[in-house]
Amino acid sequence: MKSTAALSELIATGCFVMAIFHTFLVKRFHHLARRYRSGSVGENLFHLLGEIEVVFGLWGGAYLLGRGMLEGTGSTIRYLESLNFTEPAFVFVIMAVCSTQPILGFAEAVIDHISRLLPWRRPIAFYLTTLVVGP
Repeated sequence: MKSTAALSELIATGCFVMAIFHTFLVKRFHHLARRYRSGSVGENLFHLLGEIEVVFGLWGGAYLLGRGMLEGTGSTIRYLESLNFTEPAFVFVIMAVCSTQPILGFAEAVIDHISRLLPWRRPIAFYLTTLVVGP
């Protein structure tokens, strides 16, 4: 049992390291997606792998799959049931809503309007407003 727990921790660590590594490759996946015809399986696959929102979910799923194969599905289901997903679900909903075109357009218009009120050159004012007001 002890070696199973240690192996499970190694799988978790490996998946976490791969998720971090994958995060740094997101831009590369977007470039690869552009090499394929629009709407093709390759374009859609690389576009999906290039979405930062997908990275940790993908590797979390890989961890659960590995844990399930190592410790059994019952143990993995009990582990999942012991977790509280309220905060991650809230963040997911907020990110999904905020990435819609109307919200992005509104945010851009507000940032653009505020940046025009600043006394600096336009690119600098827009950049600073995006950093300060955007979040």
